[in-house]
Formats: sequence, structure tokens, C-alpha cells
Amino acid sequence: MTIGLSHSHRPQGPVVPAHFMVGAMSLTQSALAGAFAAELPPAEALAASTAWNKLLLVHLAALLLGYLPTRPS
Repeated sequence: MTIGLSHSHRPQGPVVPAHFMVGAMSLTQSALAGAFAAELPPAEALAASTAWNKLLLVHLAALLLGYLPTRPS
């Protein structure tokens, strides 16, 4: 979350928009899927890609907490 806050609430200099963070995660997921497909058998590549997608989405959720205010439930 601290990284998200540092990217979205800079005291000086440009703010990194949230959609760039989402895009960076998307590019990372795609690159990893391609690397796994090139190096592993299909079933293992799918399992590795799925696991990394889940991990990266957890990180993205934490980053976005620094960008977006939480809503009361």
C-alpha cells in the first residue's frame, strides 16, 4: 500500500495514474505466460501462469488501496 501511496500522492513531480499500474501488471502477466509457455509443458505452463496471476492480483489490490479511498461497507 505504501508503494501505491507513493505513486499516487507525490508531494512534487508527476503522479503515476492508476491505469498505468493496472497496465503494468497486465503486461507482466502476459510476459510471464509467454515465458512459461516457451519453457514448460502446457499443463505446467498453465499452472505456473495461474499461480503468478493470482499473486500479481494480490499485489495489484494492495497497490490500488493506496490510490483509491476505501468505501464504508
